[in-house]
This record gives sequence, structure tokens and C-alpha cells, in this order.
Amino acid sequence: MFDGVKIGINDGVTHSWLLNNRLLDFTATHKVTGEEISAAEKSENRRFSYKYAEYKGLKIKVYDSARVEITGSLHYFSNDGRHNYDQFYISEVRRALSKMAQDLCINSETARLHNLEFGANLVTPFNPNDFINSLVVHKTHQFNFMEVSRDGYGKQTVQKGKPYGLKVYNKGMQNADYTSDNILRYEVKCLKMETISKEPVYLSDLLSPSVIERCQAMIKETFNDLVIMEPVNLDSLTGKQREFYLRCINPNYWNTLSRSKRCRDKLKYSQLLQEHSTNRIKEKTFAILADTLREITGDHKEKCNVLTGIVNGLLQRFDRLGKLSFCCIPEKPTMYCISCGRDISTQRKGSRFCSEKIYGKEAKRCRNADSNPRHNHKSTIHYATGQCLL
Repeated sequence: MFDGVKIGINDGVTHSWLLNNRLLDFTATHKVTGEEISAAEKSENRRFSYKYAEYKGLKIKVYDSARVEITGSLHYFSNDGRHNYDQFYISEVRRALSKMAQDLCINSETARLHNLEFGANLVTPFNPNDFINSLVVHKTHQFNFMEVSRDGYGKQTVQKGKPYGLKVYNKGMQNADYTSDNILRYEVKCLKMETISKEPVYLSDLLSPSVIERCQAMIKETFNDLVIMEPVNLDSLTGKQREFYLRCINPNYWNTLSRSKRCRDKLKYSQLLQEHSTNRIKEKTFAILADTLREITGDHKEKCNVLTGIVNGLLQRFDRLGKLSFCCIPEKPTMYCISCGRDISTQRKGSRFCSEKIYGKEAKRCRNADSNPRHNHKSTIHYATGQCLL
């Protein structure tokens, strides 16, 4: 689930441990621009020069001011810097943080996160490029082509100054040496951690149930806010519907709308696609996304020495070699719509019906099926008592 990180450490001791770490090769001192710095320049500007090393996909900078900056992919680090095309379960996040603390002598309680990328690798029955090419906007933000290494292909809305952006790319194409599967990567890049928590977020917080749930919710919310260009049979549309459809697949159209008008048109466009779309690619992809998130945050796939069990109502992990587990995650109950019986465990806690934001008209029918009999009964009573009876 978690991938790219930007970590800042300024505890006064970590820099010394890193510089004396035999696993790291700090070959030169650099300026903040990346250029190698001379001895004369270093003596004049010690505060802003740094030593640089790489380790299993992580880039480590140790500044002369004693500040440490680590950037890179936890997922790559977990796979020894080779790839990140497979699923990255919470149990594997725990092991990656433990190994990072062991190899680099980093205290995850003082390592503060400044950027965080989180998302899911979706194995799709269709070419991921079909979904990528169908992207119109996220809210009012247009997608731009992104640079993807190893012949990958993708689009993004990441912009400086914005609290977060989206990255959607073909990870199967990017990692063709490791897999032949269709793998679509959907990812949120958080540039301001306030979007996740008002309090500072540290490396250890990646194992916090509240942070995991917030990141899951953000992935689903941003996906639901996407406008997708889905093919429809234009001959089945009325003149007004055809005109409305053509407006909606134009990314510039969404920038002209007020917030309330945008919400109304988005819902109207979603309903039109439900009735006339020939492939319903967004609905299919969201179902894969929800299942994948449920799988990777379920924290299974432990190694054989790690056991699970219910203690005081909590799903806890025990290492039979005697090591204490990093965290315990409450067992989340399964929720079902009280009208249609659909599994709605991915929705907000306490939900009783299908979400209209996710299921559109079908969700409204679920609510009406429950409320209409009550309303009709009240109307009958009100009508009967309001008549002049002898």
C-alpha cells in the first residue's frame, strides 16, 4: 500500500550512525544542487552541503548541519531495491520498517514524514492503458503525462503547492522483466501531511490503524472523484444527452463550473454512464480497487514464524521467536446493506445502505425501499385523520 517516502530526521545522533555505517558508501560531499563540493566551498558553507549514499532503493543525504533526509520507495527497499510491481501488504510494511531500523539505525518514532505515496497495484482483465487514456479530470484538475522509468506509461495531477496529487500508470509495462500481468498502479502522492493528520506523522505511524484507514479512505474518495471518458452508444442518447456527454468528456468544461454545479453534473454524468456505457470501466476498476485494498490491509501473508490470534477482541500478531509485534489492528466487522444485502464493508463505519456516491441510482433504490413504506403509511394516516368523518 505504502510506497514513496520523504523522511526528515534531526535528532542529533542519527547522522553520526549513518556516516559510520559499514553498509553505506558516502563517496563524496555535494551541494544541495547535487554538484560535488570542493574543500574550499565546504569550509565556507558547511551548513548546506551534504554527503550522499544509496541503499536498496533509498537515497540518503547527511547534511553538515546534522540533518538527515531519506527519500525513496519502501516497497523497493522491501524487495532489496529490485522492483515494486507486487502487492505490498501491511505485514511486509512492518518488516520493511523493522529492517530499515536495523540496517540504518533509524528510530521510526523520530523519523518524520514530509511526503508519502500510497495506493494499490490493480491486476486488471484489460490493458491498463485503456483506463489511463480514459482519464478526463480529477475534480477540476487535468491529467498530464508523467515520466515513468523503464518504458512505462502514465498520467498524473501532481503539482507543486497542492496538498496532494494522483499518479496513474501502467506498472506491468514498467516491470515487464518481472511480470506479464496487466497491472494498473493507482496512487495518491501526499505533498502536505496535513491531509492525513493534523499532528506530525512519523515513520512508525504507517502501522497505525487510524493512518491506514485514512489512507484507504483517501484512495477511494479520490477515485470516486475521477471523471472517466467511457464509450457509449451515441445513437441511444437523446439530443440533450449527447450534447451533455460531449461536454463532460472535455476536461476544460469542469473548470467552468461552480462546486455545486460540478457535483450535480458529475452525478448526472455517472447516471448516464450507468445506463448507456458499453464497458463501465470505472465501476469495474473500483471493484478491483476495493478488493485489493481489503486484501493488502488485511495483514495476512505473514512468514511461518508469525502467528495471529484474537485477544480481547483485537486481531494481534505474535512472533513465535519471541519478538513483539509492532501493532495490533482491530478486527473490522463485515457490513451489509439492509435492503439489498450487498457487502458495504468498504464504506464509512455505521453505514446501513449502499453509498449513492459509489453505486448511484442503485443505492437510492435501497434507501427508498426502506423509507417509502414508512412514508406511505404516515401519509395514509395523515390523509385519513384529516377527513371530516361522521
